[in-house]
Amino acid sequence: MKQTLKFIGALIGALIGIFYFGSYVSNGFIATRSFDSSQDVMMQHGLVYLATIVVCIIVGWFVGAILGWLFCRS
Repeated sequence: MKQTLKFIGALIGALIGIFYFGSYVSNGFIATRSFDSSQDVMMQHGLVYLATIVVCIIVGWFVGAILGWLFCRS
């Protein structure tokens, strides 16, 4: 049960990162910087977008682990 809650937490974190935080964070990062070429903009946008999703997955996994620890204590 604990592993299931961790997996569900990571899945929810991934979905939140993909559909909500990823675009806001990457667009905000790009808006505050100046770049020389459009390729630099695309590469940095993609990198920040993916890094945000990874962070959301890790946070979701930890939230699932905490919920698993709270509800599945024996």
